[in-house]
Amino acid sequence: MIQTKSLRELSGEDAAWAGSKAARLGQLGRAGMSVPAGLAIGADAYWHFVESTGLLTSIQLMLHRKTFEDMRWEELWDLALRVRSLFARTSLPPDLRDELVRALRKQAFTGPVAVRSAGLSEDSQATSFAGLHDSFINVRGVDEIIEKIVLVWASLWSDRALLYRQELGLDPWQSRIAVIVQEFVDGLASGVAFSRSPGAPDELLVEGVWGLNQGMVDGTVPPHRWHLDLQSGRVKQSVPADQTRALRPTSTGVRLVDLPPDERGAAPLRDDQLKALHEIVSGVEALFEAPQDVEWTLTESGVVVLQ
Repeated sequence: MIQTKSLRELSGEDAAWAGSKAARLGQLGRAGMSVPAGLAIGADAYWHFVESTGLLTSIQLMLHRKTFEDMRWEELWDLALRVRSLFARTSLPPDLRDELVRALRKQAFTGPVAVRSAGLSEDSQATSFAGLHDSFINVRGVDEIIEKIVLVWASLWSDRALLYRQELGLDPWQSRIAVIVQEFVDGLASGVAFSRSPGAPDELLVEGVWGLNQGMVDGTVPPHRWHLDLQSGRVKQSVPADQTRALRPTSTGVRLVDLPPDERGAAPLRDDQLKALHEIVSGVEALFEAPQDVEWTLTESGVVVLQ
């Protein structure tokens, strides 16, 4: 049996198998914050997949051809390409597929979902893998969700992730990855907020775009930035961006669309919404007793914490 659990049931003790991201979402939900419901799929599912299909042996052979720390970038790129090609050609074992199907149906998602990675012990405050592993949004149906779960597992072996592990002296063979399947939220605006600005620890920094956050993450939409007073939430500086497009969901995924005239050139958040976001992010920092970066989205009902 693989480990799966609803996000709302997770505590800090579950980080060892579900990843710190999933465990923190569970803690945030219990603390009363608005967090989309979801399912944590433990890293043992990834391990079962690579071990039972023979991928384990194939990857071991590839890694023993040359010492990992001595590989050049182009060799890491070639290794990543070959390993991820193996994932794409390998069918999911029937028993593992059945367990995933049961867990997903028990969670009873009623609409599209996001499928995200959740790092284990190596994903810490000192070594963050945020953005290095793949994630997918607006995913529909059990079959497509399972397909995307395998792609998240495969992204453990991306050239970016391998290069980062090499730089940190981490053994890629010891890497494990869990998965979060979470209700998809079609936000009016989205972004990231830092409870302590990287450039000014006495400020809270907010970055935001119209539409979905992936447009900002992949660099296709430049973010509007707000520098807020750490204590009061007062806007100290607003730095606009030339936003003419937004990433929006479609029936088959997402795509960039032109902003309507009333949004083009306008800030994605009002002052009262920034104030609410300041309170939420400050609360997240207080809960975990350390500076935090929070991915958020804005709906008609208010701010939702995504991760």
